[in-house]
Amino acid sequence: VVRGLQALHRRDTVVGEGLHVERLLLGLHDVRQLHVTGLVQSQVDGDDGGQIDLEGFEAGVHFVTVFWKGDKGLDKLCNSGGGWDTHGNNFTCLKDRLLPEFDRAFSALIADLDTRGLLAETLVCFVSEFGRTPKINKAKGRDHWTHCLTDVLVGGGIRGGQVIGATDKIGSRPSDNPVEPPQILASIYHAMGVDLDNTMMPGPGERPVRLVEAEPIRQLFS
Repeated sequence: VVRGLQALHRRDTVVGEGLHVERLLLGLHDVRQLHVTGLVQSQVDGDDGGQIDLEGFEAGVHFVTVFWKGDKGLDKLCNSGGGWDTHGNNFTCLKDRLLPEFDRAFSALIADLDTRGLLAETLVCFVSEFGRTPKINKAKGRDHWTHCLTDVLVGGGIRGGQVIGATDKIGSRPSDNPVEPPQILASIYHAMGVDLDNTMMPGPGERPVRLVEAEPIRQLFS
């Protein structure tokens, strides 16, 4: 994993093991890709449902990142850059566009992984870099909010049906069992079988440092 990520930063495009994006991503257009052996990063169009060709996983791809492709019409309606950054008309944009598109793609992906027997060994993470303001702005939107957000983890040894942590009644701050972002990353490494106590990466001056200064959320796997 560490070698692959280092290669990703060193190179613009590396195609490995004879796998091509056309075989890895199904029914998508306007795809922007970075390839490393066993790593695929892509940008998808929400109108296509963001479906991933699971033959890629079966062929040995170890890591896939999917970004939501910007939509000009949605940007104009939601002041969102065409995606989820809904600074305007938040509720209309979520109800009529973003949530239905995401729900179709995400639920189909989980069901397909499960049907193929891949879900138990594939960790699916739905994450963002921040949450949204608990107060609605003048444009009926919600702005950036770094104090509270929600992540979803499925498969890969995760015990389903759990809600870990809680917020106050307006969703502004964690109120119970708060989780820090490094704990999410540590949990992802744990699900991948990475021993965080014995796996190091080069730090300043090539000094070995831990991949992340946090422990996995054990409740996820219990």
